[in-house]
Amino acid sequence: MRSTACKQVDWRLYVTDEVLMQPRSEECFMKIIKDPCLGFCLPPKKALPGTILKHVYKFVDDLLKLKSPCIFKVGFSHDPERRFRNSKYGYINDNFHQWESMEVLYAGADSTSASFIEAAAIQKFKGDLAMDGTLKQ
Repeated sequence: MRSTACKQVDWRLYVTDEVLMQPRSEECFMKIIKDPCLGFCLPPKKALPGTILKHVYKFVDDLLKLKSPCIFKVGFSHDPERRFRNSKYGYINDNFHQWESMEVLYAGADSTSASFIEAAAIQKFKGDLAMDGTLKQ
């Protein structure tokens, strides 16, 4: 699911001042905007943790409704473009899974918040898909 509509939005309106002050934020988001396989769909700027998780869960739920059956990963990266395009370990070079895209659903100034979101999303969506595209519990 491509969030191309989000690329039309100024990402600065959706990240905290802490993220804005990070020296690489501008560079990272510019690489996402320029890459047709990368996108972002961020929660509101001052979202509380529960709202951030609801945002992530809704995005993945919508992805599953649109693309099921599908394979997806949940993770975090300090440089999404590099993670997707790297010649050694980039997802784009995985001929087995043939990843189409990467979507950034949250941007934080530290890895702790991202790792909690990652863990919560993995916990929620772990498991196998049933034949009808729903998650088996």
